[in-house]
Amino acid sequence: SKPRLFGKELTPEDREGASEAIEDLTLQGLERINGEIEKSEEMTQFIEIVGGYLNQELESLGLEAFRFDLRRIHLLPAENFDKEFEEPETNGMYRDLSDGIYLKDKTSRMQLYKNVFHEMIHQASYRSYYAHIDSEGKKVQRTRTGYANQHPIEGDHEHFRGLNEAVVDNVVRNIFRKHKDELVSILNLSKEEQREGVDWYMRYMDILDVIVAGIAKKNNEDSEAVMARFIRGEFTGEMMHLRDVEKTFGKGSLRMLAAMESAI
Repeated sequence: SKPRLFGKELTPEDREGASEAIEDLTLQGLERINGEIEKSEEMTQFIEIVGGYLNQELESLGLEAFRFDLRRIHLLPAENFDKEFEEPETNGMYRDLSDGIYLKDKTSRMQLYKNVFHEMIHQASYRSYYAHIDSEGKKVQRTRTGYANQHPIEGDHEHFRGLNEAVVDNVVRNIFRKHKDELVSILNLSKEEQREGVDWYMRYMDILDVIVAGIAKKNNEDSEAVMARFIRGEFTGEMMHLRDVEKTFGKGSLRMLAAMESAI
């Protein structure tokens, strides 16, 4: 979805200037990184296929399809990735200000493809920016990507990062299960690869499943309908439905959910 821009007392000129600043930042996502590896024909095909699967899900939720740009997906040798981002424990990331996806090549084929799809979903998620003016001039700060909510001024103050990762990985898991036979055939996955374990935000996904089941039971509705609200919110920015967490699990439960993998 197209990023939203917020700010206090922004004049039309301020808004135009901030929008131009965002466009300039996103150009960085098109730039090649030192040592970048050319994507294989198989990887390119995978990206196009799972992008299509995701757009089918978005359309089923009444949302617009997302156009993925292969130029914004960058594959790097492990050494270059670690030098560029200084996050050796990370195998992939989506940088919302540059609108670029960056992946470490030192992983198995299964893990690499899971990583790229996970980051593609982050890229397709709802995004918003906050523009403010200080003594140094206009500043643009990311405030939302999906459910992950960052304070516009105090960058280390955030909420709902764990929930955000749980919803994204839930989408990955559901689409992989739904299209398993097609993906196995297209990628020619061996039996060993199909049994191979990959990293998931499993603890957070388990918590999300408990929350969805609890809300469904309290509201006497289908769990799939509740999960669909969580998934839809990832792409639309809708969060009002999270009030159901507090109504179902009691006072303070939503704050606990907000703190999951977040610095508050």
